[in-house]
Amino acid sequence: MNIRRLLAVTLCALLIGGSVPAFAADADPARAQKALELETKYTPMFDTQYARLMALKTKMINVPTSYASLKFVLNDFVTVRRAIDTGFKSTTSDLDAVAAYADEELGEFEGSLKRMEKEAALIKTIACVKGKAIKKITAVSPKCPKGYTKKR
Repeated sequence: MNIRRLLAVTLCALLIGGSVPAFAADADPARAQKALELETKYTPMFDTQYARLMALKTKMINVPTSYASLKFVLNDFVTVRRAIDTGFKSTTSDLDAVAAYADEELGEFEGSLKRMEKEAALIKTIACVKGKAIKKITAVSPKCPKGYTKKR
């Protein structure tokens, strides 16, 4: 009985230990080069748009409705950027499809950015006074609260 077990364990060890591990085929150097070129092309474009979004964030943070739409676009931007970066780094993704998706999203975000930059240009801040108290109101059409007068 012990000899059978010893034989079985030895046979299993030889089968498992003697097998050659399977490796994925080496990445195609031409595909890797194309992925690097596409990543080099699109990364600065997305970085520029991200910088514009961050600049808008500082202007719109005090206007709740504008800030809510900016947060939605920003979350969408981060998700899309992550998907595109993952697509370029993946060895199995279709690079042409990822590039087409990047072009489409860049255009979409450009339209959103232009609309939000126009909206941010309309945001004004006024100072309102009531006795010694001063309140600063920031909005597209700022109005002083009841009892306050606009400081000139």
